[in-house]
Amino acid sequence: MRNVPVISILFCMAFAFGLATASVSAAPAAKETVLEDSISRTVFNTVYREGPQRFIASLHVKPHVVGTRFVGYTLVGFEPTSPMKGGQYIQVGDTVMSVNGYSLEKPDQFMKAWQRLRTAKTLEVRVRRGEKTFTVRWHISA
Repeated sequence: MRNVPVISILFCMAFAFGLATASVSAAPAAKETVLEDSISRTVFNTVYREGPQRFIASLHVKPHVVGTRFVGYTLVGFEPTSPMKGGQYIQVGDTVMSVNGYSLEKPDQFMKAWQRLRTAKTLEVRVRRGEKTFTVRWHISA
């Protein structure tokens, strides 16, 4: 499947917020790696206001399903002009499982996550790479 709007925004935002150096810590409950970073509210809002249209055509994704269970969307490539090229955290082959705790399987789930991002203090993207699952957490500062 190509150009799925749900994941397009997510990958775009992850790229935009992946420009600073991350620190690594263990999440207490899940014992998964958490990559911590920060982004200014100004930069975040610029990306948020641009909306999904600009990014849809620049990404190639496919649904990742195990048996009958939706896991997330796997990034399979970029168009040459994609703003995602060279992103620090999310790579081709990664499966994005959720954004701020919301699954991305259905459009209404995505829209809830997207709407809440407007005033969110953090952006958390749960990712599966091979057999490992980790979270990238961007703190959105004033």
